[in-house]
Amino acid sequence: MCPECLNKREVDKANSYILGGIIFTLVGFFFSAMLAPVGAPIVIGIFILILGVGEIVYGVTQRPAEAEAGEEEAEAETEEETPVSAEAGEMEQADVLYDQLLDKYIDRWGIPTGPQLLDNEIKAYTWHGDTFEQAVAKVYKRQQKKR
Repeated sequence: MCPECLNKREVDKANSYILGGIIFTLVGFFFSAMLAPVGAPIVIGIFILILGVGEIVYGVTQRPAEAEAGEEEAEAETEEETPVSAEAGEMEQADVLYDQLLDKYIDRWGIPTGPQLLDNEIKAYTWHGDTFEQAVAKVYKRQQKKR
C-alpha cells in the first residue's frame, strides 16, 4: 500500500472515531437533559456523554500528524543543497536518492514503518523488471510530483 493510501486509511479511521464520539455525546446529552425530567436515570446519560467525549479525544489523537510548514521548508532547503539527477543510473546517486527518501519516510511514518514502506515501493518496481537504481529514481520522481 502506498503511503498516501495508508495515510488516508488512518485519517478515515480516526474520523470514524470522532463521528462515533459525536453521536455518543449527542445521545448522552439527550439522556441527561431531555429524559432526566421524565424519570430516566441521569447517570446513564452522563456515562454515555463521557464515553462520547473520550472517543472524540481518542479519534483526534489517532489522526496522523501533518508536517509543519517550517519542516517542509527545511526539507526543501536540504534538497536544494544536494542536487541529484534522478535519471542517472549510477549507484552512488541512487544511494543518495535512497537516503533522502528514507529520511522523508522515517520523518513521516516513523522508524519501524518508514523503511518498510520505502523498501516495499522499491520492490514493487523491481518485481516489474526495473533495476534498484531505476526503482529508486521512479519513487523519487513520484515523490517530487506530489509536491
